[in-house]
Amino acid sequence: MTRSNPPQDGNPGDGYPNETVQWWSTPPANSSPGAPVTGTDPTVLGFQSSPQQYQGSPYPQQPAPPVYDPHAAYQPVPPGYPAQQYGAPPPPPPQYGAVPQYAPQYGAPPPKKSNAGLIIGVIAGVVILIGAVVAAAVLLGHKSGAAAGGSSTGSKHDGNYVITKADSNACAMVDPTVLQKWAPTASAPEHTERQPTSYDGGSLNCSARYSGAGKYGSNDANLSANATFASDYGAPQYNSWHDSDTRTTGSGRASGALSGIGQQAYYASEQTDYSSFTVLDYTCAALDSNLSAKVELRVHADPGTLNTTTVANTCTDQLKKVFSTLHK
Repeated sequence: MTRSNPPQDGNPGDGYPNETVQWWSTPPANSSPGAPVTGTDPTVLGFQSSPQQYQGSPYPQQPAPPVYDPHAAYQPVPPGYPAQQYGAPPPPPPQYGAVPQYAPQYGAPPPKKSNAGLIIGVIAGVVILIGAVVAAAVLLGHKSGAAAGGSSTGSKHDGNYVITKADSNACAMVDPTVLQKWAPTASAPEHTERQPTSYDGGSLNCSARYSGAGKYGSNDANLSANATFASDYGAPQYNSWHDSDTRTTGSGRASGALSGIGQQAYYASEQTDYSSFTVLDYTCAALDSNLSAKVELRVHADPGTLNTTTVANTCTDQLKKVFSTLHK
């Protein structure tokens, strides 16, 4: 477009002064003011005709959007458009680096503590304790410096009786010949001696037998004697004998206390009658000081010939002999 063109949205004649008016800008003769010039291109005219108004349009007319001029200091905002807020630009979003990956550090599990040391220590402690107890017992048994023959003092197995009185032949504490009352023929007696220790007084045992009595020569008589000295450990042997011999009751059985022998004494008897013979078992025992003593008699006799009182008195007499023989 040349400089002879009218400015945009201007009126004819508003151009530059002294400019020649072109032919197409002259309206025809006899035309009313504002009438369009025919036969011309409206785009090159310096004016525009009023736009045609459409009545009853269903869509409201929207104002044209504003044109932004970057060189203008201020651009007014047409009505109907919200004002744009200009201020300091927002700060940039914080730059977050990649989150460090912390891999769990799994090392080897701690070594399991062994209990071997503890177990060994406990076992060693128990062994030491047992050794200390045994050593103490030995020291107590020898604190008087006496020999092991039973003459030491201060131990539980010390008392009024000593094994040395019959330590070579236990049958010396009784008289086996009393069995001749019921049978004529003697057999060699048997005996055992258990020597004392530092914590035990030892024991003596003797057994004897006489036979050849009765109508058919089959009857016999037996004697058994036992002397047990006290030990530093456990109860006297007398207690066990008493419980065993007097526990059972029934036909032909009897038991009870004996007087005049030691601190305490008892007897127990059982008689069994058969068609051709009678059997009597008689036991007597006593406890005194450090000695438990027991004598047993077993007699086979023809029916009706056995005197129970004689058997009982023989038993108690032999029991008394045991205590008198072994007394200090």
